[in-house]
Amino acid sequence: MARLGRTFAAAALTIWSCAWADERARVVEVTDGDTVRVRILDGTNREDKVRLLGVGAPETRKLKGKPPEPYGQEAKVCLRELAAGEEVKLVPSKPSH
Repeated sequence: MARLGRTFAAAALTIWSCAWADERARVVEVTDGDTVRVRILDGTNREDKVRLLGVGAPETRKLKGKPPEPYGQEAKVCLRELAAGEEVKLVPSKPSH
């Protein structure tokens, strides 16, 4: 089951810009339940913020005066268990019109 979860997490990673399209990267930090920071594995050690495609996790911090949402920390812990330290392929999302 853990293997399946890792496969899902790796397949679901996408980036906001197409700058890293089809690049390999390693997850270096999980910032919340649907966002990670990755290090691009191209020899430059560049890092970028990556959002999970199709995942909307509860917020873990205050935003616009609203308190953190219920289960935000649990979502972050779950994603950390699935993706932290994993090598992933970054796939750009298709723009929606």
